[in-house]
Amino acid sequence: MNEAKILLRENENAVLLVCDFYETKQIPVEMTTEKNNLSLFPVANIPLIEYILSSLLKQNLKNIIITGKCIERVKEVVQGMNIFNCMNIIFMEIEGKNLGDVLRIMKDNDLDVKDLLIMYANHYTNYDLNSIFIKHRLNNFLMTLFLHKGNSNSKINHFYGFKKDQIVFYEKCINGKYNIQHIKDSLDTNKTVNFHFNLSSPTIGVISGDVLRVFGENFDYATLGDLLEGLLAFNPFNHQIGFIKEEEKEIVCYCNEMVCYCGDYNERGLDGSYQGGLDGIPQGGLDGSSQGGLYGSSQGGLDHSSQGGLDGSFQGGLFNNEDSLYNDRDPNTPYNLNNHNTPNTFSTPSIINTPSNINSPYTPSTPNPSNTPYDLNNHNTPSTINTPLSNWNLLRLSLSNWYSREIITLFDYFIFNEDVKSGSFVDISDYPRKVDGELKKLTFHQGNYFYDLFLFMDNNVVVNNTVLGTKNRLNNDSKLENCFVGDGCTINGNITKCIVWDDIHINQDLDGYIVFSKEHKIPFTHLEIEMDLEEEIIDSTNFFDDLVGYLKDCLDSVRKDKIQIEEVIKQVNMLRIIWNASDLDLIEAFSVFLTDIVSPEDVEDSAINGSFFFPILENTVNTPKKQQELLVLIWNQMKDLELDFKKNVFCIYAYQLFEDGVISRSVYKEYNMLVLKNLL
Repeated sequence: MNEAKILLRENENAVLLVCDFYETKQIPVEMTTEKNNLSLFPVANIPLIEYILSSLLKQNLKNIIITGKCIERVKEVVQGMNIFNCMNIIFMEIEGKNLGDVLRIMKDNDLDVKDLLIMYANHYTNYDLNSIFIKHRLNNFLMTLFLHKGNSNSKINHFYGFKKDQIVFYEKCINGKYNIQHIKDSLDTNKTVNFHFNLSSPTIGVISGDVLRVFGENFDYATLGDLLEGLLAFNPFNHQIGFIKEEEKEIVCYCNEMVCYCGDYNERGLDGSYQGGLDGIPQGGLDGSSQGGLYGSSQGGLDHSSQGGLDGSFQGGLFNNEDSLYNDRDPNTPYNLNNHNTPNTFSTPSIINTPSNINSPYTPSTPNPSNTPYDLNNHNTPSTINTPLSNWNLLRLSLSNWYSREIITLFDYFIFNEDVKSGSFVDISDYPRKVDGELKKLTFHQGNYFYDLFLFMDNNVVVNNTVLGTKNRLNNDSKLENCFVGDGCTINGNITKCIVWDDIHINQDLDGYIVFSKEHKIPFTHLEIEMDLEEEIIDSTNFFDDLVGYLKDCLDSVRKDKIQIEEVIKQVNMLRIIWNASDLDLIEAFSVFLTDIVSPEDVEDSAINGSFFFPILENTVNTPKKQQELLVLIWNQMKDLELDFKKNVFCIYAYQLFEDGVISRSVYKEYNMLVLKNLL
């Protein structure tokens, strides 16, 4: 504890790395027992925590407090890392049950916390975390969270609401269910809220010293999520919680058999006529003169051998929906832009998509003024080729600098291994390891990474897209393809898409398994059943109930001009996004609202109140068919009411809709006549 005091007192931008309390029950306990801690799970033969520490070191975040229960094994592994002597790392074992206990113990021991970055050691990111410190201090936030798009298959989602640069709503949702009343309460308080349903958990963020006091006063707070929920519910000191959200950048390229045009992803097309096209040459030109060049010596280029190039270290080069770009000569061979012997032509589908988990770690920096197409097979730029636009294929590329993933489920763990192996965000050769007391680096050979290449030269093995640990022994005859192989492995077996840990003897074919001990192998899609979460599940609602309830809540405020209808429209659009509601869904829900608010004692006044909300239908009932659907639905909502009353309500609403320009004169006349003649 004294070491932690000194570190916090003498250093800014310190990090508290929590190697426990991961809030996931979806990893089998046998696996954490085998490795002592999830942070020690091997990822391409390297402990997960080493990737996290290496990312921190690259950002010059060297002052680290590693905490948790039973961290002796973690300490042993970290001290054996090549980067250990480059960082100021201390270990603080806490006999607590959660992060809240850690922070309370730090408070009780008078640790002088100014601004402290908290990270859970099952959450990797290479995002520039220094920027969180900067924003946190500039805004004097109590806490500033780092959030990114949720990419787990966990049944838990994290639902946030933002107002400008602050978090004003948070709820942890099980099986996609949430409490609509909490949303309404947030809207009542904040008027305008930008909701995001599927973002990462609140497990990376910068806290101020006051957070320790808040945890000390609230012993039921176990996590940063609890702190967030608690302050949003009761915040007498008006503490503010900020966030930084990881954003993606994209370009699009139009390619035919010979050339590619690339440009910023913007609203103008190649010919200026449609969205999503090209507007000149983007930063990072086609000539490779800057970072992001398609060819040449720049980082991130299509034909660069370093990590992050589109066809550099990750296998398969460019990707279509079947994960590779094939040439005409051999449909089983991925097209490789590094290989100049590859045929000069290749066939593609009309739209080529890169997998969402493949991101280049490089950002283009220098614009290229040239509008000349670039020949992928020739280092010299050719003369312009006149090719009809219909013969071009669209390639949309993510240029995000960042990669982030939480290890919550076995599927997350498997995908993280795959992403490391792809080379999309990390260079595995940067991670040497001690083998029999000697520091060794991985050797790349024919699509495979080895610690001891000579051990495998005489083996005839088939091992595809697999990560193997050390000293494994496999039987049968096969060959290696796209694998990491540890020191001391003897491979004569058939394995496909597997992760195999250390010192395991295998005498069977495997496909799609994580093998972590001699006794245990688990399909990587396995999810533990979380029985204890059922009690937290909130009764589900639907778009119709949510919208009608929200509009009724707003009725008095809109009528008295306390809230602008533009704000209501924004929230209606958010509900549509959340529920993926169609135009017809909106029209039907709105018809329910209009008829529900009618009072038999004062039909005209009730209808006038409803007319305040007509702008919600703007651009939705813009065709005669949709206008007819609206009127029919209003009529049908009153099917159980007395006929004369129904006619009166319908005619008043129809006239108001016509007067406000929501429906046309012809539709109004047609349906007014049908009602009056009892033909509807």
